[in-house]
Amino acid sequence: MNRYLLTLFLMLICSYAFTQAISISEISPKSGPVGSNIIINGTGFSATRELNIVRFGGVRATVNSATTAQLNVTVPAGCSYQSITVTVNGFTATSSFPFIVTFAAAGQFSETSFGTKFEFSSGSFVPMNMAFADFDDDGKLDIAVSEANLSKVSVFRNTSNIGSLSFDNQADFSTGSYTTYVAAGDLDGDGKIDLVSCNYNGNSVSVLRNTSTNGSISFAAKKDYDIGIKSQYVMIGDIDGDGKPDLITSNTGIGLGNTISIFRNTSTPGQIDANSFSPPVNFTTGFGPYPAAITDLDSDGKPEIIVPNYNSPFISIFKNVSSPGSITLSSLASRVDFPIIQSSGYYSPSITSVTPADIDGDDKTDLIVTNFSDVVISALKNTSIPGSIGASSFGPQINFGMGITANLVAVNDLDGDGKPDVIAATSLNTVGVLKNISGLGSITSGSFAPPVNLNSGTGPTSISSADIDGDGLPDLIMFAGGNVSILRSQIDIASPLISDFSPKKGRIGSTVTISGSNFSSNTAVNRVKFNGVPANVISSTVNSLMVLVPSGFTSGPISVEVTNKTAITSANFKVTPYISDMNPQAGRIGTFVTISGTSFSTSSALNVVKFNGTKAEVVSSTDATISVSVPPGATSGSVTVEINGEIATSLLPFTIKKDQTITFNPLPDKDVDDTPFNLSATSSSGLRIQYSSPSNKVSLAGQQVSILKAGSVTIKADQPGDSIYEPAPTITQTFCVRPKKPVITVLLGESALNSLLGSSSFSGNQWYFNGSRIDGATSQTIVASEIGVYQVKVIIDGCESETSAEQTIRTVTELLQEKLPNELLVYPVPSSTGRITVVLNGLKVNAPMTMYIQELTGRSQIVSTDIVGENILVDISDYPEGMYVIRIFQDSTIFTGRFIKVK
Repeated sequence: MNRYLLTLFLMLICSYAFTQAISISEISPKSGPVGSNIIINGTGFSATRELNIVRFGGVRATVNSATTAQLNVTVPAGCSYQSITVTVNGFTATSSFPFIVTFAAAGQFSETSFGTKFEFSSGSFVPMNMAFADFDDDGKLDIAVSEANLSKVSVFRNTSNIGSLSFDNQADFSTGSYTTYVAAGDLDGDGKIDLVSCNYNGNSVSVLRNTSTNGSISFAAKKDYDIGIKSQYVMIGDIDGDGKPDLITSNTGIGLGNTISIFRNTSTPGQIDANSFSPPVNFTTGFGPYPAAITDLDSDGKPEIIVPNYNSPFISIFKNVSSPGSITLSSLASRVDFPIIQSSGYYSPSITSVTPADIDGDDKTDLIVTNFSDVVISALKNTSIPGSIGASSFGPQINFGMGITANLVAVNDLDGDGKPDVIAATSLNTVGVLKNISGLGSITSGSFAPPVNLNSGTGPTSISSADIDGDGLPDLIMFAGGNVSILRSQIDIASPLISDFSPKKGRIGSTVTISGSNFSSNTAVNRVKFNGVPANVISSTVNSLMVLVPSGFTSGPISVEVTNKTAITSANFKVTPYISDMNPQAGRIGTFVTISGTSFSTSSALNVVKFNGTKAEVVSSTDATISVSVPPGATSGSVTVEINGEIATSLLPFTIKKDQTITFNPLPDKDVDDTPFNLSATSSSGLRIQYSSPSNKVSLAGQQVSILKAGSVTIKADQPGDSIYEPAPTITQTFCVRPKKPVITVLLGESALNSLLGSSSFSGNQWYFNGSRIDGATSQTIVASEIGVYQVKVIIDGCESETSAEQTIRTVTELLQEKLPNELLVYPVPSSTGRITVVLNGLKVNAPMTMYIQELTGRSQIVSTDIVGENILVDISDYPEGMYVIRIFQDSTIFTGRFIKVK
C-alpha cells in the first residue's frame, strides 16, 4: 500500500513538472534587423507579458504582447548567432535555429570592414575561452573568461556606447582548480544568466548562480559537482526536454576518459545547491573529445550531441532519444561516426571543433569542422530525415581553403544578408573571415568566398562574434595571449535615402514621419537632425522613421545619419509657432496676459498677436513666451500668434470679462440674545454673494448669521466672478452685538459703606457712581467707598449694554431701620483697619450676652461674655485674611452677622 502511494505521489510530481515545460515551434521571420518585431509560436507561454523572459542568445528582448501560444517581441541590440530562449515559471524553451540579425550592407566585407583592435588584459597567462551574456540585464553583452592558472572566472562588464567600446575592470569569481572552460546559461530558470566552469585538476564543474542587479554584476559562491575524471570542456543544453538546461562535459583523463558526461538539471528557480544536478551519466566518444556542439540535427525537437575527437579521425553524433525527466544510458542512441579526411586524402586525427550552422538556408543544421593538421575548414551538409541519424545523414565533406591551419570557428552573419558567415582562428595569429555565398539547398566548394584575414593577436584560444557596442552590427571578439581583443564592425553600410517626410511643417514636439530606405531598425543607430539640431527618434524600421521636432530648431533641412552615412532632404521643414497655454485665460480690457508655447520670435515686433481678430500690443517676448495687454475693443474668442506668415491659434478662447459691483446696506446693532438673521447683499451681475467674517462673535451658514457672543462684528460680502464677470470689489459692514444688561449683587457688607459689590458679567465692566463714570473701575467687583448710588455697564469692542439697576449704599442708621430681627450690622466690610464695629440691633442692652467669631474653616473663638452696651468694637488685627461669621447668644436667641478681613 505504501509503495503504491509513493509511486502515485512521484507520478503526480513528475506530471506537474512536465506540464510546466514549454516549447517553441516556430519563429517568424527567422531573420531581421535590430528593432524589428518577430512572432514566436509555441506552448506554455504566459498570457502576462512581463512573465515571459525572452532572450536572443545572451541578451534580453522586450515582449510587446503575449498569449499562452504566441509572443510578439522586438529584436534587441547585442544579438549573436544563437538560439532564442523563452523562460516562464522556471522552465526554458529553446528554438531549433539561431536568429539571424540582418542589416543593409553596401557590399562584401574586406580588411577595412573591421576597426582597429580594441584590447584589454585578463591578467592570466593561461587564457582558455570566453562566454558572452548580459549578466546584469542592462542591454549590453558582458564577457566572461576562464583563466586556468588562476582557477577563476573573470567577468568584464560592458559599458560601451554605439561606436565606442569600453568595459569596467574585471570582477573575479573563484572556481575549481585549473579552470579550462566557461559557459553561460540560465540554469535555475530565474531569468538570470548563470556561469558554469570546467575544472581540469579539480575533476569537477563549478556553477555560479547569478545574483546581479542592473549595473552591478555579482555571483553566489560556487557549487561544485564531481565528474570523477579530468575534463576540459563544459556545455549547456536541455537534453531531456524538461525545460531545464543540463550540463555536458567532454572528458579526456585516464579511466573514464574519451567520454562525455551529462548532468541532469533538477534545480528550482533562485536556488542552486548540492542537489541541483544528478550524478553524471557517461557516454563513450572517440579519442580526445573536444567541446561538443548541441543542436537538433534531425528536426525531431530533441538536440543531438556532436563531438569532435582530436585523436580520432572522425566526429561522433549521439542521437537524442531521451524522455522528459530522465537521463540514462539509453537516453542517447549509439554514436554514429563521420570520418574527416584531410585535403591530402588522409584521415585526419586532429579535429579541434565542430560548429552547427544552416549554411545553405534549407532549414537543416549543417556542420563546420576544423582540422588542426590541415589548411582547410570542412562542411558537412545535413541530409537527414526527421527522427533519424545514420551514416547517410550528411553529404560528402566539402573543403574550403584557408592557406593555413585553423583550429576554431565561430559563425555569424557579418554582412547582414541573412546567411551565416564563418570566422576561423588560424595558427598564424590571424582570423579568416569567409563570406557565405551559397545557394539555397546547396553546399559546394564555392559556397564561401576566399577568406579575408585579420590580425587576432597571439594564439587565439577562443573566438566569437556578437554586437558589443549595440549598433546592430556584429563585432569580432578573440581571447588570445591573455588579452581580450575586439574588432568593431565598420562594414560599409548602404547609405540611407530620404524619399519624403510628412508633414512639411509643424511645431516643436510634434511628430514627423520620414520615409525612405536603408534606415536602421535599431532606433538608437539613426541620428536625425532638424537643421543641425538633434531630434529624438521614437520608432524606426528600415523604411520609416518617426521623430519629434526638437526644441531650439529653426526652419531648415532634415538629415538622417546611419553608421556614418548621411542623407539630407532637399526641401526644408518649416517650424510653426504653437500656443500651449495662456495665463490668465480670461480678463478685462488692459489685463496683462502671458502666452506660452514654442517657436515665438525673440523680437517682439515680429510676433503679431490678436484677440479674436483685434491686434494687441506685445510687451515682451522670448522663444517660449509672449507678454501682451488685452486690447481695447477686444471680444471673447481665440488668440492667435502670427510669425512670418505662420499662425498659431490658442486651444481655448480668451474671455473678455465684465465688471460687477455689490450692494450691501449697513447692518443694525443686535443684542446678544437675538435670534439668527439673514443678510441681503446683492450683485449687479445677479451672481450669488459669498459672505465671510473674521470675527468669532458670529457664525455664518450661507446668508444666515447666528450670534455667539457680544462685541463688534464685521461681515464681508464677495462675488468671485465667473467666466463672464470679474470678481467684484469686497464690501464690508460692521455692527455691534450688545452685551447683556448686567446685574449688581452685594457680595459683602449689607449695602453699607465699604460693602463689596459684584457684576454679573465676567468682563467688559465699567462702574458708575451717582451717574458718573469711575475711572479705572473695570473689574467685576468694586468696594463701595462712598454713600450713594452705584451702577455698572458692560462694554465689549466699544459695544455697550444697558446700564444696570441702581445699587444704593446707605448709612448704618438707615440700614438698621431695615435690618431684620436677629441680624447684626457689622462694619466696615471689608475691614483693613484691624478692627470692626458690631451694632447690637435688637439685643437687650443691659442684659448679658456671649459672642463667637468663627472662620469659614470652622475654627471659633469666644471674644467676650457678659457683654453690656449698644455697640461692640472688636480688635481683628491678628486675624488671618478671610471671611468670618459672628454669632451672639443672649438668653435663648441667636444673632448673626458677617465680615471680611483684608490687608
